[in-house]
Amino acid sequence: NVTVKDAVSALILLLYSLCEIRGKGFHFFFSILAFQNGGNVHFKIKSQTPLKKLFGAYCTRTGVDPASVVFLYEGERVDPEMTPIQVSVHIMRFLPLLARRH
Repeated sequence: NVTVKDAVSALILLLYSLCEIRGKGFHFFFSILAFQNGGNVHFKIKSQTPLKKLFGAYCTRTGVDPASVVFLYEGERVDPEMTPIQVSVHIMRFLPLLARRH
């Protein structure tokens, strides 16, 4: 049985391949829910950029110690070495990440 999430992941990889063949990358838009004030912090990163760069930028922008937070997607901890493609997120959609003290 193919789930909607599997179908979306396959579509993302297909679109990514087509963009790479044409020599054009694409960007992902992230919206991180800040635990301090409940507001969102927005970012735009390239499809092959490791998420650790985004996490570092979030910590710098919000003044949070990187060792004091974890980043979650759908309740699971996100590996900072992963790229947006590996996380299988929707293209051109805001990804609701959650920064949480641990």
